[in-house]
Amino acid sequence: MKFYYKLITKQDVTRSFVVNRNAIWHFFNVALVQHGDEALVYLKRDPEGDFVATAMVLHQDCRLLLKNKDFKVGDIAYFEFIEPSKFLFKVISIEPEKMQILRNLPKSNFYLSNTKIL
Repeated sequence: MKFYYKLITKQDVTRSFVVNRNAIWHFFNVALVQHGDEALVYLKRDPEGDFVATAMVLHQDCRLLLKNKDFKVGDIAYFEFIEPSKFLFKVISIEPEKMQILRNLPKSNFYLSNTKIL
């Protein structure tokens, strides 16, 4: 998969960012199996910026331990595969763009695809 979209929920804002189990395997290509398993992924927020090591941890859910949570409930998290373990991460908060993405979410709060929505 090349793209991962996720509707940001209250838990993502107030606690830690939850990653869908399908995305762990099929997008991030990380094998987190047992409680406490960890992996590093590298995220960058600007296409010209630097990658930042970010921990992914499996507890009851898989969590991505983001250092900067500059998003709110209802925004869309957008991840784009760059190369193994490296991803572009953006927050989409502009209403027309959010609505276009939400119309394409298939009855869930996430979307994995090889096709970009926007």
